[in-house]
Amino acid sequence: MRVTTASLVVGFASVALIGLASCSGSGGLPAVKFFFGTNGAGACSALTVSVDLDAASSVTALENDGSPSCDLSATLVALGCQATFTSAVVAGANTLAANISGCSIPDSADVFECRFTAANADQIGPATAASCTCQQDGCDRTPPVCVNQDPSPGACEICDNGIDDDGNGLVDCEDPNCRHFPQCRGDTTTTSLP
Repeated sequence: MRVTTASLVVGFASVALIGLASCSGSGGLPAVKFFFGTNGAGACSALTVSVDLDAASSVTALENDGSPSCDLSATLVALGCQATFTSAVVAGANTLAANISGCSIPDSADVFECRFTAANADQIGPATAASCTCQQDGCDRTPPVCVNQDPSPGACEICDNGIDDDGNGLVDCEDPNCRHFPQCRGDTTTTSLP
């Protein structure tokens, strides 16, 4: 289910368009699709994901009603989640926001997808942040967000296979997206006997 609100988008003079997809954005321009997932610790009763579009050098594709062209993942729809997608200038920054609620959002999940008329793949991830309303103690209130063109970005980096799965130059526990993986936490203690 998708609920949308009115939008305001600030355009850019020139932004490199990458990875053309088969869908199209506003004005018939080709659009590129990015998938967003979380890789946190502990389930959320609500999740807000925001993208600073200026910092990401990216422009969101719009639906006919002016709302961002985004959809909640099928997994979260099946769990009964609802989402509101907005694009607006907030505190001087052009921001895309996804507000998800109405269900228990798993700690590692494919969350939503959005289409962009212009996108910088290297900058969307670092310009994205999340805020979780935790359901239990020990939950990550700011879970890592994985953003890429893979339709299942939930974990982005597979944390125990010795490969740089998300192409950021960091392997397994070196990758910040693995900070909650049990072998990467560093919160285990060792005891030696005399």
